[in-house]
Amino acid sequence: MSDDTEQSGRTNERSSIEFPYGDLEGAVRVAHAVFHSFGETCTHDQLAGALQLVANTGGYRARIAPARTFGLLDAERGGVRVTELGRRILDPQTEKSAKIDAFMRVPLYAALYDRYKGGLLPGASGIENAMAELGVSKKQTERARQVFERSAMQAGFFGFGRDRLVMPVRANEAEAAERQAEPSAQPVASTAPVQSTMHPFISGLLQTLPAPETEWAVRDRAKWLQTAANIFSLIYRGDGQINVTAQE
Repeated sequence: MSDDTEQSGRTNERSSIEFPYGDLEGAVRVAHAVFHSFGETCTHDQLAGALQLVANTGGYRARIAPARTFGLLDAERGGVRVTELGRRILDPQTEKSAKIDAFMRVPLYAALYDRYKGGLLPGASGIENAMAELGVSKKQTERARQVFERSAMQAGFFGFGRDRLVMPVRANEAEAAERQAEPSAQPVASTAPVQSTMHPFISGLLQTLPAPETEWAVRDRAKWLQTAANIFSLIYRGDGQINVTAQE
């Protein structure tokens, strides 16, 4: 069931799949209010005060519910706690990867990604129909779609256009942290050939490659290669489909 009853006061009992009624950036702001004002935990009264709301009201519940659905906050007895994912999303070095994880943590969004990943998304009505098939009450599909589209943009899933849902390439967070700790280190030049006629999609994808000699998980390599295959299908002609799988 959706957390709609906590978020807007409108009932949504017929929805059988969970989804937020506030977007990802709004959820991040709530986690930020907890962490930077109180540390990892605080009471509901404290958080409500930081958000300029009143605890135990519909407006307050609607504000914090998306942060719980995205996995940034856990409810505790009498208060809330910032999760490990919430801490990662507040850290500039891990923010990008954490936003991907937060987006995919939402059951509705994960189901939509599995259905349309790398392919063409239907129009607004088509997405809403798909949401209804996945368990969203038809009365709530329009709002659910609007929040889904904003969150997908905020998490980087529309990097190749709003008509395609493509998994963003994860940066090597450990390498990024190491470079941050050693400001004197010289950046590693890309070994990819530079061509003035290179398509911008390919050029952008090559720029996401980790530096040589660094750790890069097999699953992340497969995601990168699948993204490349999806780009090829966009810019080159030809029949067939490429599917990349990882074996660890």
